[in-house]
Amino acid sequence: MGYVECVEEIIIGEDKMIQFKGCQSNGACTIVLRGANSHILEEAERSLHDALCVLTQAVKNTKFI
Repeated sequence: MGYVECVEEIIIGEDKMIQFKGCQSNGACTIVLRGANSHILEEAERSLHDALCVLTQAVKNTKFI
C-alpha cells in the first residue's frame, strides 16, 4: 500500500500525535485507528465507514436538507 521510513508518537502540549516521516508520496491520506481492544477498533472502523459513506453521498448528491 505504501512505504514510510519512520512512524513515531509525539507529544505536543497535552496532545499525542502520530508522525510519519519519509513517505514516498505526499498525495495520500492515512487514518490510524487506535483502541484498547479489538471490539473498540471494530466499532471505530464501522463508524468511520459510515461517515465516509455519508460523505460520498453528500458529494454525489448536493441536494440534501
